[in-house]
Amino acid sequence: SINKIKSYTKECKICKKAEDEKILENNAKHFGDEDGIELCDSCKGYINLGKDISKLYHTNDKFVIEKDCEKLEKGVIFPKYLEGYVSILINDKNYILKNTDKIHRYYAINSNYTGDKLCKNIWVGNYNITVKDESGKENLIEFKNLVKKSKGIERLAVFRADVDNLGTLFQSGFENKDSKEPYKNVTLSKSVVLSRYLSDFFKRKINLILEKKDAVKDTNELFKKYCDIICEDNSNPRDIVIVYSGGDDVFAIGTWNDIIEFSIDLRTAFKEFTNYKITLSAGIGFFYENYPIHQMAEKTGNLESIAKANKESNGKIIKDSVALFGEISPELNHIYTWDIFIDKVLN
Repeated sequence: SINKIKSYTKECKICKKAEDEKILENNAKHFGDEDGIELCDSCKGYINLGKDISKLYHTNDKFVIEKDCEKLEKGVIFPKYLEGYVSILINDKNYILKNTDKIHRYYAINSNYTGDKLCKNIWVGNYNITVKDESGKENLIEFKNLVKKSKGIERLAVFRADVDNLGTLFQSGFENKDSKEPYKNVTLSKSVVLSRYLSDFFKRKINLILEKKDAVKDTNELFKKYCDIICEDNSNPRDIVIVYSGGDDVFAIGTWNDIIEFSIDLRTAFKEFTNYKITLSAGIGFFYENYPIHQMAEKTGNLESIAKANKESNGKIIKDSVALFGEISPELNHIYTWDIFIDKVLN
């Protein structure tokens, strides 16, 4: 009875929920989708919300707002704590001041804004680039335009990476096995702070690395050496879009040259951030712009797994590596430790 099929309903192509056929057809037209992907109102709301949150990267005065609403309103609707429902929308502070009685909570995205008790601060790795259409309106860049920004060959690269041995790090990272009291420094507060700092790196600092905020400082010797390896003396922000970044992993798509440069700067920053104590491994795949994105993700995820299985000549797994291009054969793959990739491949 939860998802009852009626004679005039069809399934949403994404969530498989039964929905009125006319609603699905209208939502397909809303996105101008050539393939006619028919979506329910909820999925349409999530897609629009995702686009709007990405656009927040380019604005400073907008907030994500939870507004009291009726259950049947369109958009993204959630049950409210205790009773009622809230809808999610994005608007500015003037809207909040005029609708104080209707607003349940609001969020400042990538901002240190501290307002009243209703406001929460959220950091999001949402770096992206936009292009202007014929009317001068800024829109999120599409792959067919992004790939044209590549140096030389027109290819997109997909970058997927995550922290090595994270489970072990939380399980026994603070143990001192050589001490008479090996668990003296094992505390819940230390694990919480570690988790918070890793999250901060992949949600906040990653935006700064993509903007080259750290890289352009003359005092930062680490970044002076690595930034702009392929495109020399390029002070422009990178042609990259973050699909997901948070917790301990990253998924980004961009021009092949910027993805390679970013991967090295990210790894260098992470080494500095963790005082050379924690490593990360990555996969970098190269694709035509019209290749299905879920296949891009899957194939690059396989490369990441290959990098995490990288071994020394004695058979010991070392991780701290990057795998590129694709899995050719067990005997012939492009898998390198980061140091070898930087010093003996790129240089």
